Amino acid sequence: MMLEKKPGVAEEAFAGALERYLGETLHERIRVRPFSQAGSLPAFLTRTYSLYETSIYGHRCVFLAAAKLSATPSDIAKHVALVGSKINAIVVFAAPSVSAHNRSRFINQAISFVVPGNQLYIPDIAMDLREHFRAP
Repeated sequence: MMLEKKPGVAEEAFAGALERYLGETLHERIRVRPFSQAGSLPAFLTRTYSLYETSIYGHRCVFLAAAKLSATPSDIAKHVALVGSKINAIVVFAAPSVSAHNRSRFINQAISFVVPGNQLYIPDIAMDLREHFRAP
């Protein structure tokens, strides 16, 4: 019997936020759906992350979504590489927030990531979009 993780309300809300952010930022209809090949990945990854997939300008993208950032950027880089070695897709880390220090580490290690409402960094398809707001 295979262990299956069913998405909860928080995961579904995050998937919706991710879909809205990508659609608004890229001016394209983006449909984020649960990753169909999660069973082909090591179980610790499917327990650690919610996995989603979409297509961005013809490129298949798989998102490793974390409700909170508990792993180090080095660990996340290993997880992204592991998923990338198992599937033919661009693998993107996703989280509701990431500190400036960790964002810098992700960029230095060329780890694709998205923080809905804040930043989209996917160097494999030449995307580096940031939103900065000045305090009044």
